[in-house]
Amino acid sequence: MTLERFTIISRVLAFDNRQARRSQVRGDKLAPIRSFYEKWTINLQVLYVPNENITVDEQLIPFRDRCPFKVYMPSKPGKYGMKAWIAADSATAFCLQFQIYLGKTSDLPERNQGERVVLDLVSQYTGRNVTTDNFFTSHNLAQELLKRKITLVGTVRKNKRFLPVHCTVKELRKLPIYTSKFFFHEKETIVQYVPKRYKIVTLLSTLHHNGKILEEHSKKIPEVIKYYNLSKGGVDTMDQMVRTYSCKRKTNHP
Repeated sequence: MTLERFTIISRVLAFDNRQARRSQVRGDKLAPIRSFYEKWTINLQVLYVPNENITVDEQLIPFRDRCPFKVYMPSKPGKYGMKAWIAADSATAFCLQFQIYLGKTSDLPERNQGERVVLDLVSQYTGRNVTTDNFFTSHNLAQELLKRKITLVGTVRKNKRFLPVHCTVKELRKLPIYTSKFFFHEKETIVQYVPKRYKIVTLLSTLHHNGKILEEHSKKIPEVIKYYNLSKGGVDTMDQMVRTYSCKRKTNHP
């Protein structure tokens, strides 16, 4: 495509009513592409039936131009861009649903954001498992998903109040490596595992209800940890594929 043709298409291409755009943007930062965005997310669910496990995680879409909801994430390779919440099939890395983070909607910070995001992204599904990281995982989320016949497996931050009193880092640091401690409450299982010295991994699961230990290369690892490691990479794999097969081309634009 020549530069002249690209410039002409860019001038006339629009997904909204330009005359009403200013009034719409005041209440919705995504107004210029809102109709296209909603149709796309609907088609993602219609065209694909996911496997038994869904991964929910965040993705940074690298972008350095002007954007009212551009974020800075130093832990990501791109650092600047648009943040999106993604639900992907763990087995195939197919994107099932996503939400673009538009920033604060009010002066007060959003409470239980991770819980709200997961419930929104998997609202169309039932009878499956959801794998999340410690930003999303909580007791309330696990109970709400069970009501929808969805199980949860996810890492947990060590300062969460719903953890048992015996789940103290000070006590676990005294244990030898490959040691596991299980706590069972109703339909929830909490496991704490010591993969290496001075490191503790805490997981919550409503899918597993026993303390089964697997032996792997002379290491003892709980079945819950093994399942999490196998199912956590759906969004990361999708992000890697997007970067590998990118349609971006080198330009003189900064």
